[in-house]
Parts: sequence; structure tokens; C-alpha cells
Amino acid sequence: MIVSYMLGTFFVFQGLRNPIDKPLVYSSESVTFFLTILFGWIPVGVALYLAYINTNVFFVVTLVIVRFVVLPTILNDRIKKFMDKKGI
Repeated sequence: MIVSYMLGTFFVFQGLRNPIDKPLVYSSESVTFFLTILFGWIPVGVALYLAYINTNVFFVVTLVIVRFVVLPTILNDRIKKFMDKKGI
């Protein structure tokens, strides 16, 4: 769940950059969108499905809260600052 959040956030920030600042790989919006779906959303769906099958609904709700409330609250600004600082 954390890896999908990190990769999804990375690709979203790449998509939001100015066209002149983007690496050539991310210059196409369709490629960036595809990578965001592939590495950001599909793993979340798989993780929630496996959590529902193997445990109970409480664990699924906990994962949803962590993924969509806790991680963005804690990490969004830090990830953006890190990417701006390193020039990624």
C-alpha cells in the first residue's frame, strides 16, 4: 500500500510539472496517466481485494483510511519538497 502511494504520488507530481521541467519519458500525458494507474491505483485495488478476502472488513477500512487520509496528510508536502530539492 505504501509503495503504491509513493509511486502514484511520484507520477502525479511528474504530470503536474511544467513541460520544460519534465523528463522526456514523462512528456506524454498518456504515458504519465498510464503509469499512475498501473503503479498507483491497480496495486491499491489488489491490496484491498486481498485484505477483504484474507481478513475482514475492519482491516480493509483501516487500509483505506491509511491510504487516503494518513499517508497524504503526512507525506505529500515532504515528497514534493524532496522531489524539488533533488530535481526529480
